[in-house]
Amino acid sequence: MNIGVDLDGVVFDTEIYYRAYADLYNYEHMHYKLADREEARVFKRYYWPQEVFDKFLEKYLFTIQTTAPILPLAKQVLKKLSEQGHKLIVISKRGDHFPEEIDITYKRCANENLHFDKFYFQQVDKIEVCKKEKIDVMLEDYYPNVCSLSENDIPCIYFRNGLLNFCNANNVVTVDNWGQVPEALDILTKKLSKN
Repeated sequence: MNIGVDLDGVVFDTEIYYRAYADLYNYEHMHYKLADREEARVFKRYYWPQEVFDKFLEKYLFTIQTTAPILPLAKQVLKKLSEQGHKLIVISKRGDHFPEEIDITYKRCANENLHFDKFYFQQVDKIEVCKKEKIDVMLEDYYPNVCSLSENDIPCIYFRNGLLNFCNANNVVTVDNWGQVPEALDILTKKLSKN
C-alpha cells in the first residue's frame, strides 16, 4: 500500500504550538481581535494582515518546527507500517514559507529515526502528487485537504484536531491519535474492497 503522510498535525504536534505561540504573539504585540477561536490554522484565527502573519512566521516558524514533539506512537506505527512493506511518502506543505523548512525536516526525520520512502514539499494542493504516487490512503489533518482529497477518490485517515469539523465521506476514517491508525487502515481497506 502507498501511504501519503502529512507532517504538521500528523507526525509532529506543531498545530498546538502554532496556536500557543500565536496567542502569545498577539497578546504581546498586536492585540488583534480573535476571528475564530474554533479555527485551528493561525492565519485564519486572528484578523491579522499578511505582514503580521509573515512577521510571526519569521519569529517562530523554525522554533516550532525544530521543537514540536512527535505525536505519541507516530514513530512506532510508522515503523511497523514500513516493516509490513507499505511505502511511506511524505506529502507536506512545508517549505512553502521558507526553503529552510525542508532542511529542518530532513534533519528532524534523521535525528528522530523516522524513515520515509519519498518526500514531496511545498504541496498546498496534494491531489496531483497523490495521484502521481498512486496513494492508497492519505494521513491528513487539515479539513479542507481531507474534503478535496476524498472528493477526488483519495481515501483519508483524518487526524481530527478537536477544533476541526467532522468529515463524513465514505472514504474517510477519523482518528484522534496514532494508536487508532492500524484499525483505521483496516476499516478503510474493508470499505473500499466492497466498492
